[in-house]
Amino acid sequence: NPENSSKSNVFIVSTFIIMGSILEVFASGGVPLLYVISGSAYQYKDFGIASFHVFLLSYISASAIIGFERYVIFGGKRNLFLTVLGVLFTIVIVNRAAMLMILIPCFLLYLTSNNKLKPKIIILSLFLCVVVSFGYIGDSRMKSSGYSDDAPIFRLTKIDNPVMKSLPSGFTWFYVYISSPYANLLNQEYNNKRGHGEIKDFINIAILPDFISKRIDDNV
Repeated sequence: NPENSSKSNVFIVSTFIIMGSILEVFASGGVPLLYVISGSAYQYKDFGIASFHVFLLSYISASAIIGFERYVIFGGKRNLFLTVLGVLFTIVIVNRAAMLMILIPCFLLYLTSNNKLKPKIIILSLFLCVVVSFGYIGDSRMKSSGYSDDAPIFRLTKIDNPVMKSLPSGFTWFYVYISSPYANLLNQEYNNKRGHGEIKDFINIAILPDFISKRIDDNV
């Protein structure tokens, strides 16, 4: 059985996360969220310190989820603080995928700990807030990258659905994230004559870790 986190443990973990985040922002020369809000050009793959960023993000995600698990079991604001810290980091670096990787396990942990109606309503409300925020951040980041549309996701994904267009763009973003793996698989099956590139392309895309391939191949 897991043991409750001590105050000293939470302090050490929190200090490492905060100092690591400051170091990455300093190395990158700015805060991604401020770039997006101001409309400045921002490339997410350029943020952070190579290799260290992957370790830090993984460490923060694990700490946030473990902290929430201990909050569910033992309570205590110090455990929840690690979760809040992890989510804030993903917002500051505008990494929505990492944010979902923290929030979804936390939602499931909360539901499994209490299967009554109230937790389900709370989770549903939080989920809707996350979806709306998901779209707002996505639209803002695309505008900072040079897209002038109000909701460029519709044009890029070629979605022409009146129901989707009547809802906040976050629902479209979420739909694209959920359905794209299956859609990509179907596209590969229906277009099997498409060129698959050279051996180095296969190595960059399928073998090398993401944080390496993005820095040696501009097409990844």
